[in-house]
Parts: sequence; C-alpha cells; structure tokens
Amino acid sequence: MTSKELRAARAALGMTGDQLAATLGVTGRTYRRWELDETPVPAIAALAVRLLLLTDPERWPGHDAR
Repeated sequence: MTSKELRAARAALGMTGDQLAATLGVTGRTYRRWELDETPVPAIAALAVRLLLLTDPERWPGHDAR
C-alpha cells in the first residue's frame, strides 16, 4: 500500500490520522511517517486498513456510535 493509497483509505473511512493510528495500535507519529512516505507502510498495517474498509464501522474499536 502506498502513502497515497493510505491517505485515500483513511478518507474513505472518515477517520483522522490519529484515529486510524489508534485503531491500528501505532503512534500518531508512526502513522504520519507512513502517510508522508517517510517509511513504507508495513504489510500487516496495509492488510488491517483493507479489512477496515470491508467491515462495518459500528464494530471498529473506539467507534463513537451517535
């Protein structure tokens, strides 16, 4: 997953970078490095993001059901 694909996925999920970082179990700084293409997105993180795109948001950790 490229940094551009990661940004697009985050936008599709309707999450901030910090929210997605928390959902993935990484720091905001680590996540920002991925989005800024400073470090590659690990395969396991890319898989997790792809799975989030396929699942019901109501089941996401930390989801605020309003």
